[in-house]
Amino acid sequence: MAKIEHLVVLMLENCSFDRMLGFSRAASPAFAGLVGDEANPVGIGQPSFAARLRVSHLPYADYDGYVTDPDPHHEVPDVTRQLYGNGVPGTDPVTNEGFVDSYRTLDTSKGAHVMGCFDPGQLAAVTALASEFVVFDHWHASVPGPTWPNRFFAHCATSGGLWESPSDAASAASELGNTFPMESIFDSLYNAGTPWAVYYHDVPQSLALARLHGHRDRFKHIGAFLDAARSGQLPAYSFIEPAFFNLPSLGIYANDMHPAHDVRHGDKLIADAYNALRAGPLWPTTALLVLWDEHGGFYDHVAPPTAADGAVADSPDAASRAASFKFDRLGVRVPAILASPWVPRGGVVSDLFEHSAIPATVKALFGLPNFLSSRDAASATFDKALSLDVLRDTVASIPYTAPAGQPLETVVAAMSGTQRSLVALSSGLQVQGLATGPAANSIAGSVMRVARYLDV
Repeated sequence: MAKIEHLVVLMLENCSFDRMLGFSRAASPAFAGLVGDEANPVGIGQPSFAARLRVSHLPYADYDGYVTDPDPHHEVPDVTRQLYGNGVPGTDPVTNEGFVDSYRTLDTSKGAHVMGCFDPGQLAAVTALASEFVVFDHWHASVPGPTWPNRFFAHCATSGGLWESPSDAASAASELGNTFPMESIFDSLYNAGTPWAVYYHDVPQSLALARLHGHRDRFKHIGAFLDAARSGQLPAYSFIEPAFFNLPSLGIYANDMHPAHDVRHGDKLIADAYNALRAGPLWPTTALLVLWDEHGGFYDHVAPPTAADGAVADSPDAASRAASFKFDRLGVRVPAILASPWVPRGGVVSDLFEHSAIPATVKALFGLPNFLSSRDAASATFDKALSLDVLRDTVASIPYTAPAGQPLETVVAAMSGTQRSLVALSSGLQVQGLATGPAANSIAGSVMRVARYLDV
């Protein structure tokens, strides 16, 4: 039976299941992918309501195909529009028919873009990983909203009541360094004496968790992960954060897949992570989970579960300050792939998961004593996918679709909500001696400030 001693989680940004994997195994009846006739009305409640845009394979033959601009909205009110149209959660059914209408509020000429889905091969690493290993086809975001609350659920099985981007919710950026005191799976591992590390590129979002500020030595640059994977020096639990900014002047290329970044950089990150693990001596005792934090406004045809479905556990966030959202429904479905020599080739797991399954599975794998919240206590664990009785051979390396051209430097005026939050976080760390450092709204300055904070 599988003996997993090393779990690696790589969490990317803002892609729905259908966008990344919907057409990858369309012929398989066990795979909840796309048929190809799924559609959205052009405008809800408008004269053009009868016109419908089908989901499609976009050709993605040039740079614009891999880049989505403008960034689709994905705060809770936007996702509610995408899922319910003009309907009311708790009263009306989920229809998944508001995606085009939501995007057209940003650009009336680009509504069809959020209906586009990749053909197999357009992102070679994603396709190779999904073909060789196990796909979870009912993994949902924990919150029908943006990056920060969903990433918190992946670490803490709670978001501390946060349901929106903190750059909009916090009254002062200086508070962001100490606002989120929730206990995380990293605390549980530390208390049990089990090694862990967060590997990052620029500004690690997990550094927003106040309890982690005393563990700065466990935050390491992505190069340290690649070296540790190849040399067999990995900790028991590794969490990889992508690059959230394009900063070619610092040698950083955004690979988070968040619009408007070229998703091919993320494809390369997936290949780099797998290939380093596969080349190292720890691969026989390792599992790699690759998943995305939320859908980012892109179409998916599966209705997310609600509390009425009996699929959402009581949440510790339900009585929070979020008067208009009670954490009683999950977000849109996201891709999730588990790679290991202990999983069957081309496997599919259709059990319901949300991001609280990560701390739940870490607890199960490493024998930790306590759950973090009612969410992870009620969650299924994905270690069941490690179902083989005999270690199998796996592909020695996977290819990736190479990015074309050089990305432009991220500028402050064009930052996404996630990026604004990360710049605010770097300012809010209030590190002694950095008061005379780069300006708070300088992106390169924010990255340098965090690097100095982490003493790297």
